[in-house]
Amino acid sequence: MKKFLFILIVLLLIFSSGNAFTQENVLSQKVSQLADKLAFAVEGYVVGVTDETVYINLGQESGIVEGIKFEVVRLDKDRPFKMGEKIIGYPETEVGLIEITNVRKEMSLAKITTKVMDIQEGDKVYQEIKKVTRIAITEFTYGDEFNNFTRNVQDILYTNLIQRGMTVVEREKIDQVLEELGKGFSGMIDFSTAAEIGKMLGVEAIVVGTVADMVNSVDLRARLVDVEKGAAITAAQTDVVKDPSIMELLKSRVRKATYVREKTITPEEKGISEEVPYALKVISINTDSSWKVFDNELDGWNTVNFDDSYWYSCEEMGDIGGLGKAKAIWYPGVPKPSKTFFRKILEINGSKILSGKLFIRVCSYDASCPWNNIYLFVNDAYVDKCSIAWMCNEKEFNIASLLCIGKNVIAIKADFKKGPSSDSYWGATGDIKYQ
Repeated sequence: MKKFLFILIVLLLIFSSGNAFTQENVLSQKVSQLADKLAFAVEGYVVGVTDETVYINLGQESGIVEGIKFEVVRLDKDRPFKMGEKIIGYPETEVGLIEITNVRKEMSLAKITTKVMDIQEGDKVYQEIKKVTRIAITEFTYGDEFNNFTRNVQDILYTNLIQRGMTVVEREKIDQVLEELGKGFSGMIDFSTAAEIGKMLGVEAIVVGTVADMVNSVDLRARLVDVEKGAAITAAQTDVVKDPSIMELLKSRVRKATYVREKTITPEEKGISEEVPYALKVISINTDSSWKVFDNELDGWNTVNFDDSYWYSCEEMGDIGGLGKAKAIWYPGVPKPSKTFFRKILEINGSKILSGKLFIRVCSYDASCPWNNIYLFVNDAYVDKCSIAWMCNEKEFNIASLLCIGKNVIAIKADFKKGPSSDSYWGATGDIKYQ
């Protein structure tokens, strides 16, 4: 009996060790993908051209951000270059240069900045990326916290970027600079702060990022920030399934990521020093008649600078149980369109974003109704959807990493197959905390 128990214990230890190794290997693979996107330029194809707008098959999933530039060339596929039997390329003819203006999940829109000849569908695009060799990596944040998971991501990314030929500043030096600045993190730090930290470290670029909770998984979102320009060189995103071992890492060694500064010492307080946090500010988000609405999907409708002055104020259709002050909202008047677009501008006047959450509920008590879908965008970035075919579905979204200091827009695309009614409706509530 003792021998049996001993064997059972050994097997359990081997099994648990194997699981831990497997998950560690999965996390390493995901962070390696992130490193590839940050270190190497991406390439793709033109999928369409209308007037002065070029559409390419690269989007958020490829790490594309607004402002990135691409070289456009035309390949002569009738004369391939070969090494043995393998095709390694084709003759290229310069077509022009484009700059990204809007980013979708799997595609992007760009404007033509240099035109050598007419750009056509099927033309090849190569990202023009600034070559950087000396960088720093900040620890990613999980809401307003650091933990074992965020520390592991930083360590693995450190190793991967060194393997890709970069010189990476040690974590201790980053911590020393942060102490000198008197700054910690809460949410993804803004580009100006990243540039300030980078200049003190003597690096060309700095990696900043967040871990966003997507309920069943976490998204690793990173940006490589040019220290000189204070702008993103490139971005990258990947997801990791939130299994028990990942959940344990997220709960282990939790440290508060707080933005603090030293208090000015008066003569009366001489000899006394303490750190005081910036005052916490909160913006409440509730769907109500202050939201703007339209019944047509227009170019750039989910971007901050879109002109919605001619859009309508939403009609409130009643309270939504469990969502506090939030109201069910839709297009005013009758009949009500089944597909509708909503916008809400939010101004964040502070220095650091601590957290941002949005809770969406979509309901349908019409048994004959097909699926109803609510699609969420924040500052033009697609987040996810909340769907229901019967009864109610509720979903919480962590939007902190997509927010910025200054003007922001929360945009919703609502697709109700039979239109809204007293039996089919949606609403949202949430808040943004900042300093």
